Amino acid sequence: MGKPFTLDKRIIQRYASKGLILDTKLFILFLAGIYNPNSIGKNKLTKEFSIEDWELIQIFLKASNNKILVTPHILTESSNFLERDLKGEFQIWFKKISKELMKMKEFLIEKNKILSIPETQRFGITDIGTIITRKICGGLIITSDSNLVREYSKKGVPILNFNHLRNIYWAKKKGILS
Repeated sequence: MGKPFTLDKRIIQRYASKGLILDTKLFILFLAGIYNPNSIGKNKLTKEFSIEDWELIQIFLKASNNKILVTPHILTESSNFLERDLKGEFQIWFKKISKELMKMKEFLIEKNKILSIPETQRFGITDIGTIITRKICGGLIITSDSNLVREYSKKGVPILNFNHLRNIYWAKKKGILS
């Protein structure tokens, strides 16, 4: 078991500079902001988010030198959710974001490697594929899955809970924290 991962600016910069890995929900938020930031919070896919959340993702993206790391699992989940929920708008949406998708570095993890990890039963293929990708590339994971954060931050994996980041960001923005 590694040293627990904590929210330290220097540590975050060190890992983020190697790339940012967003979970599916946050990846969809990121793409929605590219498509139309004003649409955030106004549809089923982004209803739990605000433009400020997208701005927070942009701060971390800047720390990563605009380097987003993706897995086929995150791309597939995102595409499926978008196609299902955007219906007739999906083709227009996809056309606008496809250039951004092409810039991203994709990591393919063999299914047997993912399935051989016992935690796959608890967290699923996408999340464990993300953890393995992080081990390979050295990047920073941001997720809204508090159970995944709790499990893997104890093991020293650079993984942050977006909801905690959002609370800190909003408090600083409102002057509550300095």
